[in-house]
Formats: sequence, C-alpha cells, structure tokens
Amino acid sequence: MFKGEERTIEIPGFTLKAKEWGTPGGAPVLAIHGWIDNAASFDFLAPLLSEFHIIAIDLPGCGHSSHQPLSHIPNILYDPFYMFQVADNLGWDKFSIIGHSRGGIVGEVMAAGWPERIQALVLLDIAGLYLVGTPEECIEYARTNFQLYLRHPMKPATIFPDLDLAAKDRMKTFPIAYQSALALTERGTNKVEGGYVWAFDRRELLFRSPIKYPHDMAKALVSSIQAPTCFIMATEGYVKIDEKAVTLYPPLVPHHVLHFVPGGHHAHMDNAAAVAPIILDFFKKNLN
Repeated sequence: MFKGEERTIEIPGFTLKAKEWGTPGGAPVLAIHGWIDNAASFDFLAPLLSEFHIIAIDLPGCGHSSHQPLSHIPNILYDPFYMFQVADNLGWDKFSIIGHSRGGIVGEVMAAGWPERIQALVLLDIAGLYLVGTPEECIEYARTNFQLYLRHPMKPATIFPDLDLAAKDRMKTFPIAYQSALALTERGTNKVEGGYVWAFDRRELLFRSPIKYPHDMAKALVSSIQAPTCFIMATEGYVKIDEKAVTLYPPLVPHHVLHFVPGGHHAHMDNAAAVAPIILDFFKKNLN
C-alpha cells in the first residue's frame, strides 16, 4: 500500500515531484492539482481511494518540482504534454485523471487530444475553459498580456515569518479551510533566511496565459471528450464565479454525470468525505 510516498519523475527538461497513494497494481490514476497548488491538494482525498494507484503530481513550477525557464510565459496547453510524458515514464498506456480546477482543464485537453489513453475523467469544481471570449476579445487579450509580461517588473517575494501566516495568506486566494491551506503551504513554500516564501513560479500568479480561447473552441473541446466524465461541483465554488460555464459545458460531454457537494472551491480537501464516495462509485461503474 502506498501512503503518500514521495516520488521523483524525470521528463525532458524537468524533475517533477509527486506523491503516490493506493494499491500497487490498482487502476492507475493521475491526480492534477489546480493553479498555484501542489500535490498536497490530494492529501485528504487520496487515502479514501485506496483501491486505486494514484500519482499526485507537482506540476512544473509548483511544489517541489523544477521551474520553467526564465523566458517561459504561462500557457495551460503545455501541461497536457508534460502529463502524458509523466504517464509514459510510469509505463501507463491507459489511465484515468482526477483534476482540480486548472488541473481539470488540463485533464479535459488530454481527454480530447488523446482520447484512447484516458479511461475516465473526474473534474473537481471545474467545468471547462474559463478564459473564453469572441475572436476579437482574444486578440485584444493577447495584446494586453504580451505587453504586460514583457514590461512588468518582478517584485521581491514576500517572506512569511512562519507557516501559520503563510497558510493564512493562502486562505485569501480562495475560501479554504485552515488545515487544507496549511497542507498546501507546507509543500508549497521554501525556507529562506527570515522565514518562508512561496515556492510556486510567481509568474503563474502575476501573469495569465496570453491566449484567450473563443467560446466555439471551448465548446468543441468538451464536446470531443470520449471518456466517461464525472463533474463534481462545489455549491460555493466555481458556480459562483462562472455559473454560465457550469450550465453550458457538462451537457456537451457525451458521457457525463454531474454532482454537487457542499463547500467551496477546495471542497475535495475541506469535504473529502463527501467527494470520495462519488468518485468511488463512478470509477467502479466505468473502470473494468
């Protein structure tokens, strides 16, 4: 039995860190965390899914994984390629995905782009691409963000005297329980003189992808997902940010189920006991 054991996975250009959970030989599941989070995102959920073999990854630039080169500009479309290389490293030809928030979008792109490799897809408080608009809006968005990236000065990182204050700072980004924030903080900070600084690539926080995707592309993406897909939305989470996306995207996925659980955007951490049974039932029905 794997119980949150540390793993190192080498892919071209990156040394990636991960946590391993579950049963050796169990159905393989790649767990992909959200924006500026890390593999600790699954510390509360993975132990409740012990019959599966779960690898929770630190994406490049997050947690203990190596960072992007200094010339890098954030682009969510890089991550699916990295994650398929992780699966190749693990020897996983076919596997399932549990993705939270941004990690769920990565999972959607993977399921749409190489459908024969993805057996089942679980999306935690995310429905689809949230950076969408008209083609004209996309061009204007690109112009603004290219200039912002090239001209914006990087300020020194904030130093927190202890992990408690860093965790409380993390709670300001999204409503999240203290223990959940602390788990992300413990894995997501580096010790420096005077305290702790966030370990994630700060460009991911300051800059968004310069590419904004048109509505038609976003809808075409989710419509092409062939894997059975389970949307688990939080009642106080993403639906509060973009209710239209929550009502629009799931019906477009050919084989999907939609559930709502109490909690905020990190309900899979704060309320793992409510989320786990949904995933267990979904996997048992769709993984042979």
